[in-house]
Amino acid sequence: MIPAEDLQCLKAIALQGGCKGPVFVSSQTIGDLLAISQQTASRRLKGLESQGFITRTIAADGQHVTVTRNGEAELRNEYQEYCRIFSASNKAYVLSAQWSAGLARENIT
Repeated sequence: MIPAEDLQCLKAIALQGGCKGPVFVSSQTIGDLLAISQQTASRRLKGLESQGFITRTIAADGQHVTVTRNGEAELRNEYQEYCRIFSASNKAYVLSAQWSAGLARENIT
């Protein structure tokens, strides 16, 4: 499981467009977005890279960062957990089916 601080940083990159392709960010920009120091932001980016959640290409004035498939999977997992938290509980679903050889009805709750 990804630490909450890293997940917050990964989400910030994704919100900048990092799931669609490389985005140009600086450690200072990430730090400002997350209300953390530039040094802490730099450590988080390095940590995300070492865990395989992002790829980085370093430039003189910042870096191009892309969320990897593993990073996107972590974000999707977090999304699914929030969906479970905020969905109405105790919902029952009925699945009905008919076959062309005759009428057969199957109910699943």
